[in-house]
Amino acid sequence: MMTLLGLCGVMNTQAQDKCGAQMIKDAIIAQNPSNALLLKQQEELIKQRADAFQREMEGVKMKTTSTVTVPVVFHIILTATQQTALGGISGIEERVYNQIQVLNDDYAKLNADTTFIPAPFKPVAGGSQIHFGLAHRKPDGSSTPGYEIRTTTTASYSFPASGAKYTNQGGLDAWDPSLYLNVWVINLGSSILGFTVPRSLLFSFPSQELGVVITHGAFGKRTAATTPYFINGIDKGRTLTHEVGHYFELEHIWGDDNGLCPNNGGQDDGIADTPPQANSSSGVPVFPKYDACSPTYPGIMFMNYMDYSNDTALYMFTNDQVARMHSNILPVNAQDYTLGIHPELLDWPTGVANIKADNNFLLYPNPSTGKVTISLAAGTGLQQIEIVNLLGKTVFSTQAQNNQTNYNIDLSSLSRGMYVVRCVFKDRIQTQKLIVE
Repeated sequence: MMTLLGLCGVMNTQAQDKCGAQMIKDAIIAQNPSNALLLKQQEELIKQRADAFQREMEGVKMKTTSTVTVPVVFHIILTATQQTALGGISGIEERVYNQIQVLNDDYAKLNADTTFIPAPFKPVAGGSQIHFGLAHRKPDGSSTPGYEIRTTTTASYSFPASGAKYTNQGGLDAWDPSLYLNVWVINLGSSILGFTVPRSLLFSFPSQELGVVITHGAFGKRTAATTPYFINGIDKGRTLTHEVGHYFELEHIWGDDNGLCPNNGGQDDGIADTPPQANSSSGVPVFPKYDACSPTYPGIMFMNYMDYSNDTALYMFTNDQVARMHSNILPVNAQDYTLGIHPELLDWPTGVANIKADNNFLLYPNPSTGKVTISLAAGTGLQQIEIVNLLGKTVFSTQAQNNQTNYNIDLSSLSRGMYVVRCVFKDRIQTQKLIVE
C-alpha cells in the first residue's frame, strides 16, 4: 500500500488543473501499471452500486430516503502570515461556518443561484439528502468547534502535500475517517485548488489519508468586498463542493479522457443525465456553450459543480449525480454508511457551552408521550427540522417558516424509543436526543 508521500517525484503539476483527481490516478498507475486495471474495476463497482441504488429507489421519491448528516472536521495548517491573511482566528472561524453553509445549500439544492440553471437543465437538477455539520466531539469524546489550527513554518505544500496529513511531519492527523469527513486546509501554492482521496482508492492509500485537501485561498465564502484573501474567481466555497463530490465518487463532468467523446472511445463521467463534454470549462461561460461532444443545443453543462468554471458559474448537481452520491453513503450497499450514523458527534459534550449559542434550541417535554415543542431564539437561520430514528431513517421533516420561533410537533404515531431531533441551520446542524414513551 502506498501513501501520498510515496507518490512524490512522479507528479507533473499542471497549472491549468484546478483539481488533482486525475493527477492522483495518473500517479497510482505510474507507480504500478497494473493499478490501471484496479482503477477500472473500482469505477465499474461504483457504477454498479449506483445502478443498484437507482433500481432500489425506482418509483420512490428521493425525498423519502434517509437523510444523513456527515460530521466534518477542518484541519487547518497555515503559517502565521497566512492565518492573518484570512482575517486571523475570527476570520478562519467565519470561513468554517460559511463553508458548512455552502455545502448544505449546494447539496440540498437550496443555493440561491439555482435560479440561473438554464431551462433545459432544470428538470435534471438534483438535491441530495446529504447534510454536513461541524463535529463537536473529538474521537476521545472531548469538545471541538469543528476545526483545529496548527501554525506551520512551511510556506506552501507541493502536491500531494503528504506532510499536512501527519502530526509527526508537521501537519495534523486525520480523525477516524469512518466517523468524520476530514478536510485539510493548507497553502497549495499556485498548482491546484484541491484534491481528494476517496474510499475507492483504499487499495493504494491508508485510511488515515482519506479526505479532502483544499488550498486556503479557496476556503469558505466571501461575505463582503472587504473579506480578506481569496483566489480570483474562487470565492463562493464551491471548491469544497466539488471535492466532496469526488469523495462520494463523482468524476469530472468531461471524464478526464483527453477530449474524447463517448461515441469515439471516450469514457465521459459515467452519468446519464450530464451531456457529453470534451474538456473542462473555465471562467464564466455563457449559455449555451457547445463543444465537440455536445455541438447542438443545449450544449454542455458548464454550471455543474464537477466542472472547472469559476464559482459564480457553478450551481447544480444532476439527479443521477445525486443518486451516485447517495449510493455511497445511504444504507444500500454504501461504503461510507458509517459517516451518517453517529449524530452524537455533532453534539457538544455535557457541560460545554455552544460557541454559537444563538443556534441552540429548547426541546420539551422530554421524555414525551409524543407531542413536543421546539423553541428557538429569533433570527437563528433555521432551515429545517428533522426527527431521525436510530437506524438513521427520517421519520418526520418540516421546513422552517420565516420568523417562526415555536414548532409544535405531534409524534404520537411513533413507536416508543429514542430519536434524534435535528435542527438544520444555515451554518451548522444542532441535535438533541428525544425519548418517546
